[in-house]
Amino acid sequence: MSAEPRRTPSCTDPVEAGSLPLDEALTRILEAIAPITETERLPLESCLDRVLAEPLLARLDVPPLTNSAVDGYALRMADLPQEGGRELRVVGTALAGRPTEVTVGPGEALRIMTGAPLPRGADTVVMQEHCEAGAGWVRVGPGY
Repeated sequence: MSAEPRRTPSCTDPVEAGSLPLDEALTRILEAIAPITETERLPLESCLDRVLAEPLLARLDVPPLTNSAVDGYALRMADLPQEGGRELRVVGTALAGRPTEVTVGPGEALRIMTGAPLPRGADTVVMQEHCEAGAGWVRVGPGY
Protein backbone atom coordinates (compact mmCIF):
# COMPACT_ATOMS: atom_id res chain seq x y z
CA MET A 1 0.00 0.00 0.00
CA SER A 2 1.55 3.32 -1.06
CA ALA A 3 0.95 6.56 0.74
CA GLU A 4 -0.11 9.73 -1.02
CA PRO A 5 3.05 11.67 -1.95
CA ARG A 6 3.64 14.70 0.23
CA ARG A 7 3.52 17.89 -1.75
CA THR A 8 5.83 20.67 -0.61
CA PRO A 9 5.47 24.23 -1.86
CA SER A 10 7.78 25.26 -4.66
CA CYS A 11 8.95 28.68 -5.85
CA THR A 12 7.42 27.74 -9.21
CA ASP A 13 3.91 27.39 -7.76
CA PRO A 14 1.60 30.20 -8.93
CA VAL A 15 0.13 30.46 -5.40
CA GLU A 16 1.71 29.02 -2.29
CA ALA A 17 -0.60 26.95 -0.10
CA GLY A 18 -1.63 28.82 3.03
CA SER A 19 -0.75 32.24 1.69
CA LEU A 20 -2.86 35.23 2.65
CA PRO A 21 -5.29 36.79 0.20
CA LEU A 22 -3.97 40.13 -1.05
CA ASP A 23 -6.64 42.25 0.68
CA GLU A 24 -5.94 40.63 4.05
CA ALA A 25 -2.17 40.98 3.64
CA LEU A 26 -2.51 44.70 2.81
CA THR A 27 -4.82 45.26 5.78
CA ARG A 28 -2.32 43.60 8.14
CA ILE A 29 0.57 45.65 6.74
CA LEU A 30 -1.29 48.95 6.99
CA GLU A 31 -2.36 48.17 10.58
CA ALA A 32 1.25 47.42 11.56
CA ILE A 33 2.89 50.60 10.21
CA ALA A 34 2.72 54.29 10.94
CA PRO A 35 3.90 57.11 8.66
CA ILE A 36 7.16 58.83 9.52
CA THR A 37 6.38 62.44 10.38
CA GLU A 38 9.61 63.71 11.97
CA THR A 39 13.17 63.97 10.71
CA GLU A 40 16.54 64.42 12.40
CA ARG A 41 20.16 64.88 11.30
CA LEU A 42 22.64 62.29 12.53
CA PRO A 43 26.23 61.28 11.74
CA LEU A 44 26.33 58.52 9.12
CA GLU A 45 27.67 56.00 11.69
CA SER A 46 24.43 56.38 13.66
CA CYS A 47 22.06 55.74 10.75
CA LEU A 48 21.87 51.95 10.68
CA ASP A 49 18.23 50.74 10.46
CA ARG A 50 16.93 54.24 9.69
CA VAL A 51 15.08 55.67 6.68
CA LEU A 52 16.33 58.62 4.63
CA ALA A 53 14.08 61.68 4.67
CA GLU A 54 15.35 62.78 1.24
CA PRO A 55 17.50 61.37 -1.57
CA LEU A 56 21.22 61.13 -0.90
CA LEU A 57 23.60 61.65 -3.81
CA ALA A 58 27.20 60.45 -3.85
CA ARG A 59 29.88 63.03 -4.66
CA LEU A 60 31.61 60.58 -7.00
CA ASP A 61 30.72 57.50 -9.00
CA VAL A 62 31.50 54.14 -7.41
CA PRO A 63 32.80 52.33 -9.33
CA PRO A 64 34.36 55.22 -11.28
CA LEU A 65 33.80 53.49 -14.63
CA THR A 66 31.32 51.29 -16.44
CA ASN A 67 32.02 47.71 -15.44
CA SER A 68 30.49 44.29 -15.94
CA ALA A 69 28.04 43.00 -13.35
CA VAL A 70 28.39 39.40 -14.61
CA ASP A 71 30.86 36.98 -16.14
CA GLY A 72 30.18 36.89 -19.87
CA TYR A 73 31.09 38.49 -23.19
CA ALA A 74 31.39 42.20 -23.95
CA LEU A 75 30.26 43.11 -27.45
CA ARG A 76 28.49 45.70 -29.59
CA MET A 77 24.70 45.62 -29.34
CA ALA A 78 24.65 46.12 -33.13
CA ASP A 79 26.14 42.60 -33.42
CA LEU A 80 23.25 40.93 -31.57
CA PRO A 81 20.93 39.17 -34.01
CA GLN A 82 17.18 39.80 -33.93
CA GLU A 83 16.56 36.08 -34.50
CA GLY A 84 18.70 32.98 -34.18
CA GLY A 85 22.30 33.10 -33.09
CA ARG A 86 25.45 34.77 -34.33
CA GLU A 87 29.01 33.65 -33.92
CA LEU A 88 31.54 36.31 -32.89
CA ARG A 89 35.33 36.13 -32.74
CA VAL A 90 36.71 36.37 -29.17
CA VAL A 91 39.57 38.89 -29.15
CA GLY A 92 40.74 38.74 -25.54
CA THR A 93 39.80 38.70 -21.86
CA ALA A 94 39.13 41.48 -19.35
CA LEU A 95 39.60 40.81 -15.63
CA ALA A 96 38.55 42.93 -12.66
CA GLY A 97 41.43 45.19 -11.66
CA ARG A 98 43.23 44.61 -14.96
CA PRO A 99 41.91 46.91 -17.70
CA THR A 100 42.44 45.73 -21.26
CA GLU A 101 43.72 47.80 -24.16
CA VAL A 102 41.67 45.73 -26.64
CA THR A 103 38.98 47.55 -28.61
CA VAL A 104 35.95 45.44 -29.57
CA GLY A 105 35.13 45.85 -33.25
CA PRO A 106 32.31 44.62 -35.50
CA GLY A 107 31.83 40.85 -35.25
CA GLU A 108 34.02 40.62 -32.15
CA ALA A 109 33.51 39.89 -28.46
CA LEU A 110 35.74 40.03 -25.41
CA ARG A 111 35.50 37.55 -22.53
CA ILE A 112 34.77 39.68 -19.46
CA MET A 113 34.65 38.88 -15.75
CA THR A 114 32.51 40.47 -13.05
CA GLY A 115 33.92 43.87 -12.06
CA ALA A 116 36.10 44.28 -15.16
CA PRO A 117 35.86 47.63 -16.98
CA LEU A 118 33.81 47.55 -20.17
CA PRO A 119 36.32 47.70 -23.07
CA ARG A 120 36.33 50.38 -25.77
CA GLY A 121 33.92 49.59 -28.59
CA ALA A 122 31.63 47.41 -26.44
CA ASP A 123 28.29 48.63 -25.11
CA THR A 124 26.70 45.33 -24.04
CA VAL A 125 27.57 42.33 -21.86
CA VAL A 126 25.84 39.01 -22.46
CA MET A 127 26.07 36.71 -19.43
CA GLN A 128 27.96 33.48 -20.06
CA GLU A 129 24.89 31.35 -19.31
CA HIS A 130 23.25 32.86 -22.41
CA CYS A 131 26.15 32.00 -24.74
CA GLU A 132 27.74 28.99 -26.37
CA ALA A 133 31.53 29.27 -26.55
CA GLY A 134 34.44 27.44 -28.11
CA ALA A 135 38.13 28.09 -28.79
CA GLY A 136 38.26 31.64 -30.12
CA TRP A 137 34.51 32.09 -30.71
CA VAL A 138 31.22 32.69 -28.91
CA ARG A 139 27.67 32.32 -30.19
CA VAL A 140 25.10 34.81 -28.88
CA GLY A 141 21.49 35.64 -29.58
CA PRO A 142 17.99 34.50 -28.69
CA GLY A 143 17.99 30.91 -27.54
CA TYR A 144 21.47 31.01 -26.01
